[in-house]
Amino acid sequence: MAHSNIQQIEWSKTSREMESDVEFAATEAIQHLGRINPISGLWNRRQFIDDFGFGVSENTIDDHYAVVLLTLSSAEHFGSMVRALGHGFSEEVVRLGANRLNAALPHDIRLYHVGLKSFAFVVELKDDTEPPSIIRLLEEAFSRPLMCNGIPVRNQIAVGLNRADAGVFDACEALRGAFVAAEDSRSRCRNWSWYDQTSDQAHFRSFRLLADLGRLMDAPDEIAAAQFSLHYQPKIDLRTGRCCGVEGLTRWAHPNLGSISPVEFIALAEATAVITPLTRWVFRQGVIHRAAWHREGIDARISLNVSPINLAEPDFADFVLETCREQGVGPEMMEIEFTESAQTMDSELTLAQLSRLRDEGVRVAIDDFGSGYSNMLYLRSIPADALKIDKSFILTLDRDEKNRKIVPTIIDLGQTLGFAVVAEGVENEASYNALADWGCDEGQGYFMSKPLAEPVFRDWYNATRCSAVA
Repeated sequence: MAHSNIQQIEWSKTSREMESDVEFAATEAIQHLGRINPISGLWNRRQFIDDFGFGVSENTIDDHYAVVLLTLSSAEHFGSMVRALGHGFSEEVVRLGANRLNAALPHDIRLYHVGLKSFAFVVELKDDTEPPSIIRLLEEAFSRPLMCNGIPVRNQIAVGLNRADAGVFDACEALRGAFVAAEDSRSRCRNWSWYDQTSDQAHFRSFRLLADLGRLMDAPDEIAAAQFSLHYQPKIDLRTGRCCGVEGLTRWAHPNLGSISPVEFIALAEATAVITPLTRWVFRQGVIHRAAWHREGIDARISLNVSPINLAEPDFADFVLETCREQGVGPEMMEIEFTESAQTMDSELTLAQLSRLRDEGVRVAIDDFGSGYSNMLYLRSIPADALKIDKSFILTLDRDEKNRKIVPTIIDLGQTLGFAVVAEGVENEASYNALADWGCDEGQGYFMSKPLAEPVFRDWYNATRCSAVA
């Protein structure tokens, strides 16, 4: 009986031990799975940070290393592949790329899969003034296409390198810096690039501006108006010398960063969904100003810039016309300018909206003509009323013989096709007189007036309404 009890106790202990072992193994498996990328089977970003959380090694404190991050392809290229061939194919390309990269690296280097199509590893620097020789191995490894299901896929790799001292670098920051460097290499059309603090600060500035811009666009109009404003540059009828309209230009006075160039923040907005609320805020403000001007007897059409992205929004024409109705402004007193692009020309929705706006009286102008997608098919098919010659042709008109031949040709072409022709960038009297002699319809530029704050424009208009500007 006693023997039986002892056996029972021993069996009970064994069971508890077995249960503990199973629980430990299950926990370890779960933790293991959370650190393995399911596509490549490589350790992931979390494991990279754990492995290098305290630097490379406490025993190599004086050594120098580089965190190397490689991306297989650009976001645009990868997105196109997903749309054309599906996620399964794209994941297989990533897996094949991981295998090739792993095979190219020395056996003592551990590779990590740290992003959708990004991989990282740490390499010792023998001479930190030059890229490590391993870069040549990477370039050689991906000089040949990956064969995926019988389809050759060429990957334009981008490699970023970030210097790191052993034992002291922050793993998250080191990896982030390598990613910034990889993005720089792609934007500079190079295979590799070192981390650059100046470039990183520019990226951070862009991120901050975009975040601030998004918050402003979510706020009520009066809050946005504390930082954003419209300035108006007069357009002059070159036959009479009198103001016939204005172009509204957005200005951003950031409370901490000061004046932000539209070239900077418009480009950021166009790369995100922020361009929609930004354009609509600008248009509402322009229409409100036009309504006030009507009450004061100011007869000047307001022209506002829109992105091809806006024109592809299904309700954009509805928004424009409804905003005019709400403020009691006739559509004929508004103009939209858009920069020529293949996107505009090839979109049936865009062309339909432009046609509708024109039918309702809104003037449509092709901006920056001659700088982008210009061709005869474009001019023939786009529903527009005005053609704005890009200022690069006008700025040197007084001293560039080629431009003095090109500009009158564009004027004749535009007018023959039924467009009103507008020259922007008129900076001196010689250019003004030449454009008038060639029969150009309208001009704008610093020779006549710089962009003016809205109250200043009203004073300017009232002071010049009874006489020619130039």
